Amino acid sequence: MMLRFESRPARRVRSIRSVAPRLPGAAPLIDGARVAIVTARAALLARQSPCGAWRSGAGIDAGLTARLVLLDLRVGASDPLRTEQLCRALRGAQSESGGWPAAGDGPVDLSCSVLAYFALKSAGASPADPDLRRARQAIAELGGLGGVDLDAQRWLAMFGQVAQSGVTPVVTLSPKQGVAELIGAGDATTSAVARPIDPLAEALWEAAVNNRPADLAGRLHHDTQAETLAVHAPCDQTLNTAAALGGLLATGADPLDGAIVAGRTALGASAADGSILARAAALLALADAGRAADAPPWLRVAQEEEVAAGTAAAADELRAALAESLRAEQQADGSWCSAGSADALTTAVAVRALASAGVHPQNAQACGAGRKYLAVQQQLSGGWDSSTLGPVPATAAVLLALAGDGAEHTVAIEAAANWLLAHQHASGAWCKDDTAATAAAVEAVVEAGMELDALEPSVAWLLDASADDGGWSGTDDAFCPQATAAALTALVAWRDAASRQLATAPRPALRLVRA
Repeated sequence: MMLRFESRPARRVRSIRSVAPRLPGAAPLIDGARVAIVTARAALLARQSPCGAWRSGAGIDAGLTARLVLLDLRVGASDPLRTEQLCRALRGAQSESGGWPAAGDGPVDLSCSVLAYFALKSAGASPADPDLRRARQAIAELGGLGGVDLDAQRWLAMFGQVAQSGVTPVVTLSPKQGVAELIGAGDATTSAVARPIDPLAEALWEAAVNNRPADLAGRLHHDTQAETLAVHAPCDQTLNTAAALGGLLATGADPLDGAIVAGRTALGASAADGSILARAAALLALADAGRAADAPPWLRVAQEEEVAAGTAAAADELRAALAESLRAEQQADGSWCSAGSADALTTAVAVRALASAGVHPQNAQACGAGRKYLAVQQQLSGGWDSSTLGPVPATAAVLLALAGDGAEHTVAIEAAANWLLAHQHASGAWCKDDTAATAAAVEAVVEAGMELDALEPSVAWLLDASADDGGWSGTDDAFCPQATAAALTALVAWRDAASRQLATAPRPALRLVRA
């Protein structure tokens, strides 16, 4: 059962630079954090797919998501962003075998795989697309098009791909959008399987038959199962991979380690087509911190090896392309948008990403305009709001973005840190025990230089919330790469700051005892 805690009243917290170190319970927590960091790193590496990417453990209901794409095509919906989000989520849910499970990490399902393949192709994916090639092979191994269930068959019949009694084709597709290549020997005589139809899937079908998307919108808004649809791309592969890479690199992982290189390659393949937030997160993960003059020796050696391997130029080219795409979408007021409106969290992540992309006059100009916008948007309470994830993640993200500008925003940063601490729950967590939000707040408060003892309950909560495999779950209680990476990054930041503070704490004088 989810416990709910009331927020603490606002309080003023002094900077750690102005007080004597205390941290009464830090030593045991530091030891616990060290263990958790090792196990979380192992958990992330164990969840990396062979292609180098990270995907959400629970995934989405690919069948419902595919039906929603087809419904949009049926009614002539014209929302490219929504279709793009749904298709990205479908690609992220594809199994390594090439097919799609009906839900989560279950076995690959033929009907679901056919509908997902059809949805991606009808949305414009080429038959030569690697994901579609793998899907065709998986569908053939599962028995081919003729073995789909009756519900999938009627969707195909609506689009003229197969014949089904009582269903008249209502949409004409070009051969490039169809699934003729899935028809193999014997498919025409194979009987479709009859099985119970999910109520929401039935609602999608009724909306498609009646060509009434407005009725469907009401069902989707109120039906809790609709949360499994990827309208907001909850298992976005780009965000998962960027977060995982960031978390691993925060632990000091070798940039040339095989897992890191594979992750960067996968990120490069998917980042360009992502949302603003996804591209910014990708750029932040790909940023080469070693370009700075104070790069540690081991990283400078890694860079030399990277140059020798011929990969540095490609990485620089990708970073430059992502930075250019972000600058192109910055608004006149300095913000970046999410779902069509200016958003503080998206702007903060974009600012951090461009700041990490290297010294470039246009990047610096864009970051300056972005920070100016964020400073103006700060509420009197000290926080920021966001339509993307809410005020706590937004305030944490903005604090980190402003902190990259030296002492320019000291007052705003201190007010933001105090706002975060004022909204810390009695358990130490934030946002009704949300791992990602709690981790973001911890990282931000550490970056602000506040008293670390206020974060001890939060660190203890993060340690207690980790699963047996060392990872952290998302809202669906399944392993979540983003939540795990966020917790990992926060624990590393707190461990390093607490260790430094503990090392400078005054020690009790030793008293010589004579025998």
